[in-house]
Amino acid sequence: MELWKIFLALGFGLSFFLLFERKKKWNSDLLRWCITGSLFVIGIVGFIIEKMNKTDYGFSFLCTPIVYNCFDRWFKYLSIKKYGKDFYLWLRYSDEIDYIWGVNPHVKALDKLFSVLLLFIATGSTLLPMLVSKFNNH
Repeated sequence: MELWKIFLALGFGLSFFLLFERKKKWNSDLLRWCITGSLFVIGIVGFIIEKMNKTDYGFSFLCTPIVYNCFDRWFKYLSIKKYGKDFYLWLRYSDEIDYIWGVNPHVKALDKLFSVLLLFIATGSTLLPMLVSKFNNH
């Protein structure tokens, strides 16, 4: 297996893991920043060692979880400022909503907006390096 595929799975998987496990007791801010920061440093060092090879975008996948984490923490801050609480993750299979019956009066419009934006950020920041590399090669 090529190395970039492992980095893709790691970056994509970690972003979604942090998204759905964001309010668990073990998931502290310090742990999140240590994990995403470590992957970011490994990704940057990999770019430097590979001399910024445009066709090797594998290391950029290691930099994407920190992008997701920055937005997640920023949205949390904004929600606490507005509502005095962290926002509810309004996505299917989230532990914070009732997705079977669909009755969620505690979920505000800002919760829904932040949830959908985080989903797009987690997906988009992972796929963006592949698209940039694809269009740079032609």
